[in-house]
Amino acid sequence: MILFIYLFHIHFLRYEPDGRYTALNGLGDLPFHENIINSFIHGANSKWKGMNNLKTLFYSNEKFVYPIICNYHTALLVGAGQGGLREMLIIPSIMMIFSFITLLYFLNLRIFKSRNGAVISLFMFFFSGGLGFITFLKRLLTGNDVNLDNFNYVQAVENQYDIFWWNPIDAILLPQRTSLFGYPIVISIFILLWIILTVDLKTTDFIKYAKAFSLAGFLTGILPLIHLHCFFAVAFVSILLCIFFFPITKPNQWIKYITSWSVFGIVSNIIAFPQLLIFWKRATKEGFAKISPVWIGENTNPFSYLFKALGILLILSIIGIIFLNSKQIKFYISTLLLAIFGWIVLLQSWKFDNMKILQIWFFVASGVAANTLFRASPSYIKNEKPQIKFMKTISIFFIIIIFISSIFSGVISVYRIPTKMIRIHSNEDYIVGNWITYNTPIDSIFFTDNDYHASPVSTIAGRQIYFGFVGWSYSHGIDYFERERKKNEMMKLLDDLENQEKVDKFNQILDEEKISYIYLTGYRKLSDSVMKKADLKELLNIGHITVIQRLYPHFD
Repeated sequence: MILFIYLFHIHFLRYEPDGRYTALNGLGDLPFHENIINSFIHGANSKWKGMNNLKTLFYSNEKFVYPIICNYHTALLVGAGQGGLREMLIIPSIMMIFSFITLLYFLNLRIFKSRNGAVISLFMFFFSGGLGFITFLKRLLTGNDVNLDNFNYVQAVENQYDIFWWNPIDAILLPQRTSLFGYPIVISIFILLWIILTVDLKTTDFIKYAKAFSLAGFLTGILPLIHLHCFFAVAFVSILLCIFFFPITKPNQWIKYITSWSVFGIVSNIIAFPQLLIFWKRATKEGFAKISPVWIGENTNPFSYLFKALGILLILSIIGIIFLNSKQIKFYISTLLLAIFGWIVLLQSWKFDNMKILQIWFFVASGVAANTLFRASPSYIKNEKPQIKFMKTISIFFIIIIFISSIFSGVISVYRIPTKMIRIHSNEDYIVGNWITYNTPIDSIFFTDNDYHASPVSTIAGRQIYFGFVGWSYSHGIDYFERERKKNEMMKLLDDLENQEKVDKFNQILDEEKISYIYLTGYRKLSDSVMKKADLKELLNIGHITVIQRLYPHFD
């Protein structure tokens, strides 16, 4: 917990004299969450009237389709005066990570019946990584620069730099808030399902059995607006569990079993269905849910590629099946098939989004790996002969080596987090963002001359940008090519507004797109004559930033 408290402290908008900072992967995701939060507090979504009316800040006039609960929760806390944005990001995150650690411990304790194994499984999960530590040691021992700033040794193995695995601390639990909120619920559901499916169905009261299923169904049903990948993963695994645990040899229990699972399905779907409708149109676009194995194009076979990604953890999680009883095997295989699906079928445009469901498999796989280490240990041998004691010592030594090698890459990945702090907002950004907040209408649309994803227009003021960071448009399945073409055309016009014909064309596009303000950065400045000719007025000029208002927009 101390580690996580420290990491949250440096990750969430840490104060420095020249602005706010984050650590490594925070630069990619934190501005996105700021967009959503500030849009609810004082921006484009502050007067929203339902999920179908949410606005996308990085792509104006586009419906926002995303699980909003974790960010809406933060916006409510800030809006209620419970603290600033930084504090309301940190405090709930600490509470959620405490829940996550506790629940993961009890999940593997329940399944594998070993307190020590459950503790070891936590280390194996949180510091998971593959063979990148070998590359790290080679560079270190040969005097080469290990370059922690630019190399993540979970993904950098030999001459490959995008191995398909993420350390959960570095790449998921810190930057991706939806996962931090969704994962504890998934583990709670898994614990409930394990308890339900391992009791004696014949002697269990049906009402109690159905109530437990209804609770699991309720938790499943609330997942889509918290974390859609979590909902998919639970639905996938629960269907397999229903099949694998079916009491095929006990016909007298069929009705009770089917009815109880029906309760789970009905409750979860009644709650989830209205939420899923929000995502349906976006999810059915081309490029979603297509077969695309993660190792394609890597010039290697699947096992070799996955072994680089997970190293000894992959071996332990496979060999460990021989140490499991039938119920443990059924439960684990259900999650393993989820992982196989995630390795083969691409759910979204960016393959690494599948990592969110692979981590759910690893909740249980880390327990299997830890159980394998303990079952392979010689502690059960009672023979005290010198030769046997020596062999036991050697065996324990090798087990320790295996354990260290299974977490070494992950430890390096977590160690590097605070080594490179990145400024996410300058002091000027905050001045400009706050000025926009208090001096422009909440439904304003800004044309920006860059696509910087941490623009204060959206991240601080919560206003819409005509075409912001293209990476978010891509990952959200938005067909952005026509708008990208139009923005490029506008940029060319902006650099040559001395000609009245080009001024008219520029204003025509601004009117079509309902753009009221222009946000310029860096070297780009407009002369007084151009401002007058184009009916523009400079509102703010600070540092490298200029905010310009259109005086006479003509919106239909």
